[in-house]
Amino acid sequence: MNKFLRIFIYLYFVFLSANDIFRFYEWLPLYQYFLIPILVLGFANGLKFIDYKSDLFLILMLVFLFVSSALNDNAKTTNYVVAYLYVILGMYLIFKSHLITSGVSFETIMRMNFYGVVLLSIYIILEVSLKYLIDFDISAYLYRTRETTAMFSLGLYRAYGFSTEPTSVAWYLNSFAPLAIYYLVTNIKTFLMKYILISVIICSFVLTFSSAGFLYSFIGLAFIIIKYDLYRVFASKIFLLHLSLFLALVALSEPIFNGVYYFVEGISDKILLNDEYASVNLRVEAVKIALDRFSQSPIIGGGLGLTSSLGEVSPMSWYLILLTNGGIFAFFSFLIFAILKLYQVMAIKGDIGVYMTFSVVVSLLSLSTTAIFFNPFLWVLMALVSMYRYEYRIKGA
Repeated sequence: MNKFLRIFIYLYFVFLSANDIFRFYEWLPLYQYFLIPILVLGFANGLKFIDYKSDLFLILMLVFLFVSSALNDNAKTTNYVVAYLYVILGMYLIFKSHLITSGVSFETIMRMNFYGVVLLSIYIILEVSLKYLIDFDISAYLYRTRETTAMFSLGLYRAYGFSTEPTSVAWYLNSFAPLAIYYLVTNIKTFLMKYILISVIICSFVLTFSSAGFLYSFIGLAFIIIKYDLYRVFASKIFLLHLSLFLALVALSEPIFNGVYYFVEGISDKILLNDEYASVNLRVEAVKIALDRFSQSPIIGGGLGLTSSLGEVSPMSWYLILLTNGGIFAFFSFLIFAILKLYQVMAIKGDIGVYMTFSVVVSLLSLSTTAIFFNPFLWVLMALVSMYRYEYRIKGA
């Protein structure tokens, strides 16, 4: 039984980003075909509550959400209650228990994650290159539910990878690529191979052309540089070499200069809420509606499924949804949970602590601009923090 459980855990980490390929049913992306057996088979080991103190605030968040939903029942309530139960209890708490008690080591999980990130990165480069060079869409053969038509500029498509949208790919890479880079830096001896693989991973992230992904990555880097006093990185030869090479390419190549300028301008316009962008106007209007709903019931919220039941545009921020659906107590319950988990990961010593801190910070930030809380990225990261603490007997929080 444990052998099969471990195999499904390996496959889950390898295909964690696959929320759109081979998706034969709307609510069953590819990674669920590995997660569901993990949840079922794992009960043979028993359900154990490990490193659970911070999780109590996550349960408290559910309580506030469900009380609000009971007081504000709507046509969508049941669907959302089931979704939240599955995500919080199944995708996080039960999965975390089974992961820790499965007998799989943290080092092995890092290797599986490395395989998954490299597989996705190679596919992304192949995907975008084939579209750009010969207008061949390889993704058409992966049984997708959505078209992969988003473009950065004329002729240059954004990377979808195995996901529903480029932003989701960027979220995954921001969350798990740092751990893959940590694994290859510590386990691959050849400098050339390290350089090639890191370049492939970074290139795949760039090809998502995700404004949110780039912004959160920058904030995450700034956070760990300040937290861990990593300013010396800017004086390293390899950093200065790549910075010089990049600046030379921007200065000497008009297409590269135009591309960088176009991308930076796009990010700044979205941050500054330039109303020339239709997506910015839509998001601003949705946020205004969400804040209006919150003001109507700030304490207990309007119940799960409120926005959907009214046919209103989602605010595209899970944190705003928590405020509007569950009220201020649900929101602060999750906030306390997030702060405690962040404290836990920052207490991890050594380089792995730096990489994991970056991943958790950026994954938490990503929920600011997406409502897709049921993507597994954040919940798996939180489970990994507990797994590491348990395996290496780290106490506190």
